[in-house]
Amino acid sequence: MKKILFLVFILTFLFSCSENRKVKKPSELLEMIYKLEKKGDYESIKSYIYNIDFKQDGVNLTYKSVDMIIDGIKTKKPVNLFAYSPNTCLIHSKYVDKMSQRGNEFLINKYLKDIFNSDEYIFKLAATDPDKILVYEEGFAAFVFIEIKNEIKLVLTTNMTDVSVDKKYRNQ
Repeated sequence: MKKILFLVFILTFLFSCSENRKVKKPSELLEMIYKLEKKGDYESIKSYIYNIDFKQDGVNLTYKSVDMIIDGIKTKKPVNLFAYSPNTCLIHSKYVDKMSQRGNEFLINKYLKDIFNSDEYIFKLAATDPDKILVYEEGFAAFVFIEIKNEIKLVLTTNMTDVSVDKKYRNQ
């Protein structure tokens, strides 16, 4: 009996330490991306990203947002959509929970309107439950997250490399 309890304890411990755990807050998500990127574990990062298949009109091409985000992380893209810097990822993780806003018509139109044609779930979420959309904007940086199945997923990033937020709030 003691061996069984010990085995259950060990298995519980191992599963609770798993890197691919559900995250409930944007800060946890950014910290997890940072940790996994440092290990070069890009495959695990994908589990924290909500994928959107963008289809180009008249052409038989599909762009997957998860691949574009991962490419931005791998190449440390310096600016614009899917830009990434490990250090600024951590800096934004300090502020993202406090400064994220729930989805409203202005933010949804600003960041998600062009996605509606490519993703029915995002379209329905924006129409029926915009509170499950979180938008973080500071300086030139912007991140969009959604709450799905009791966890947070990253939808898009732009200019993650902008650190004006840290300069602005560091001493407050």
